[in-house]
Amino acid sequence: MPRSITVIILLLSSFLLAQNIISNNFQQPALISEISEENIQWLINNLTRFQTRRAGTAECNMSVEYIYNYLDSINISVSYEYFNTPSGVLINVIAEIAGSDKKGDYVIIGAHYDSISNSGNAPGAVDNAAAVAVLMELARVLSNQSLLRSFKILFFSGEEIGRYGSLNWVNTHYDIRGNITATLILDMVAYGSSLVIDYNSLSKPLADYILERTSYKNYVSAEENNYLSDHQSFWSANIPTVLIHQNNPLDYPYCHTSEDTVDKVNFSLVVLTASTTLEAAYFLASDLSLENLYYKTNPIYPVVFITVPVVFLTSLCLLIKFKASRREIEHSSNNSRL
Repeated sequence: MPRSITVIILLLSSFLLAQNIISNNFQQPALISEISEENIQWLINNLTRFQTRRAGTAECNMSVEYIYNYLDSINISVSYEYFNTPSGVLINVIAEIAGSDKKGDYVIIGAHYDSISNSGNAPGAVDNAAAVAVLMELARVLSNQSLLRSFKILFFSGEEIGRYGSLNWVNTHYDIRGNITATLILDMVAYGSSLVIDYNSLSKPLADYILERTSYKNYVSAEENNYLSDHQSFWSANIPTVLIHQNNPLDYPYCHTSEDTVDKVNFSLVVLTASTTLEAAYFLASDLSLENLYYKTNPIYPVVFITVPVVFLTSLCLLIKFKASRREIEHSSNNSRL
């Protein structure tokens, strides 16, 4: 094959790789099959039996004890974090699953467990017992896993009255901000038939990463929205974070009412949320290449990524051409000798 054609093929292949046109096939993690819809239903039913989970109330404190005891019963490392607010002392629950080679790096999954109602009880089935049940189920499925990075599974209080739980956690754990690979926040994931991943400019690569690898592309999309939830606390600290929620959450007619009950929950969507979140968390915790994920937002990144291989291959081509010319000169010189 002529050298010029070989060089062209090499350059074209390098360019295609740089543009990510050569696609990757991502195999769904086997542990997705361990998600139990029956267990999720049981957890949501138990969480909504407290009648209300308004932050600071006795019922809310009973629900946080239930969450803690469940995690402890499945041998998860779990602790309480108490913090002061204008509404009194509130409690976050922190669960951790240690990683292996990169156990000092964290993938965070979070949701608020408190609820609110404009009148009467606040059972908060869709907002937000379903998301809490998903986190509890993911903790069970992940409890026997040891991936590269560690997991922190966070259950926040006070989201409905000012995001107190997530703000306190972000401000208290300032020392590990630089070790957070990604944060996934779940809020209102049980009404309708599809999911949306919200991102900001910092976390768009994270949303793209999840969408590229999800097995549920027909049911999951990504948008740049500005809904108020615990992800905002992480955004304010420049921590790469996405919010996963049902499509058009503000259209849910029973939000913040006593009618936000279990009968409104679409359990198929909740299982889809669990599967989507677990799949994303698995890849985020086990992918060695993630150190470069956020650098790709820098305009210089694609320039360098394309230029370096092109320069290398061009130099190689010139070297080959130089050696060929030298051989021709030597051959000609030998032929001219007497």
